[in-house]
Amino acid sequence: DPGSGNRDSRRPAPLGGAAQRALRPSSRALATRPASLGRSAVNQELTVGVLSCDLFTITFWFGGKIMFFRVRDAINRALFDLVNQEIKNTPPISVNKGQLIFLTMLQKKDMIMYLHAIKSIYRQINEGQIIIINDGSLGARETELLSNHISNFRVVDAKDVSCRPCPQGGTWERLITAIDQSKANYVIQVDADTICCGSIPEVVAAYKNNRGFVLGTRACREISLCKELKDFHKGSADSHVQTVAEIRLFNSKEYNNFRYVRGCSGFSGFPRGGGDRSVVENFSSFMSESIGGKWNEWGSEQVASNFFISNTKDAMVLPYPKYANYDLALDMSQSAFLHFMGTYRFHKGVYQQKCKSFRLMA
Repeated sequence: DPGSGNRDSRRPAPLGGAAQRALRPSSRALATRPASLGRSAVNQELTVGVLSCDLFTITFWFGGKIMFFRVRDAINRALFDLVNQEIKNTPPISVNKGQLIFLTMLQKKDMIMYLHAIKSIYRQINEGQIIIINDGSLGARETELLSNHISNFRVVDAKDVSCRPCPQGGTWERLITAIDQSKANYVIQVDADTICCGSIPEVVAAYKNNRGFVLGTRACREISLCKELKDFHKGSADSHVQTVAEIRLFNSKEYNNFRYVRGCSGFSGFPRGGGDRSVVENFSSFMSESIGGKWNEWGSEQVASNFFISNTKDAMVLPYPKYANYDLALDMSQSAFLHFMGTYRFHKGVYQQKCKSFRLMA
C-alpha cells in the first residue's frame, strides 16, 4: 500500500500463535518450480478475455531459487487502469466544506484507484474538505486530472512535513498531518486502494458524534487494554516491526492501562480535538528506545496510528466484515467498504468488479 511514500500493501504484519491460526487464509501459490529448464523456465498465465486483473505470473528458475519480479504488479496495474478509465466520465465531486477532512497520501500510479476511492466515499457523506499528500511523484498532469474531478482540494508535499522526532517516511507524514488537521476537524484517512460499495452509517455516525474509528480484521474486532493483550503474540517468531513493537507494548508497565487494537491504518477516523503530536512523539520515543532502529522500518506508522486512535474518547472498531480488508476467505455479501491491499488487490478481478459497480451507480 504504497512509490516512495505509499507502499503496495498496508495490511497488518503477520500474526503469531492463536491469532495467526484464526486469521490464516487459504491461498493459491503464485508460482511453482518449472519441470525443466529452457523455455519452461518462464511460466506465463494470461486471461485477457475477461480482463480479470489476476493476469500475469512470470518466474525464473536459477540454481534452485525462484525469483519473483514486479512485472506482474505492473501489468495488473496497467490493465486495471485501462479497463477503469470510465471513472473519468463520472460526475466530479462538488466539495461541500464541513468540519471534516478526507486525507490521502497519493502516488502517481494510484490515480485511477484514488478517483474511485474518493468519489465512492464522498457520495456517502457528501461533505468535507479534501487534502492530498503528494508522495513526490505527482506532477502537473496528475494535478490537472484531480482538478477535473474535485472542485476544491489542497495538496501537501510530503517533503514539507517534518515528523521528527518520529521516523521520517513510511507514511509517517500522513499520520502527522492527520493529527495536526484533527485539532479543528474530523479527519478520515482513506487509502487510494479502497472502495465504498454500500451505505456506511457507522462512519457517518462516527463523524457526526466525533468518535475515532479503526479498520479491524477478522481476528481483531475490539479495542482492549494493552495488559490484556500480553499473550496475543505468544509463540510468534515474526520479526516484522509491527509484531515486535506490539509485543513490547503489550508487556510494558508504562502502557499497561492504555488501549490498543491491531487494525489497518488504510481507513481510519481521527476525532476532532482527540490529541496532538505529543501523543505519538512520546510513543515513538518509547518504541525507539525499546526496539532501536527496528522502529524506523516500514509499518511502524500503522502501530502508532492504531495506538493514537484507540486512546481517543469512545473510539471504536468498525464492524467486520462490513468494513474489511479483502482476502480470499472474506464473505463480501456483507461488505460495504473494502480495502484492496496489495496481497489480493487484483485477485480474480474482484476490485475491478466493485469499481465498475460503483461507476454504474455514479
